[in-house]
Amino acid sequence: MSAYKISIVCPVYNSEEFLDEGFASIKGQTFPFEDLEIIFVDDHSTDRSPQILAGFAEQNSNVYVYESPADKKGSGVARNVGMDKATADYLVLFDSDDIMNPTYLE
Repeated sequence: MSAYKISIVCPVYNSEEFLDEGFASIKGQTFPFEDLEIIFVDDHSTDRSPQILAGFAEQNSNVYVYESPADKKGSGVARNVGMDKATADYLVLFDSDDIMNPTYLE
């Protein structure tokens, strides 16, 4: 059994301008943040996305960052990588430019 109740999987490609706001909307959920497993899968971004994601992971023990395989690209591939890594009973797919309503996970 996982320590987390919900896994959130987010593929990322050149999304540096959206990541802070999207992540803040996850942290701002009424659902307890510590019960969430947040999985970002970078699809070989060429902007600052990887550094931003690394910062999220450094500051939050429930944030994990992976990279999609070098020979396969696309948000579907990145989502599949994230879903394979997810450990919670429930899964939420989140795009890097999404914003969650504060009660979305309730």
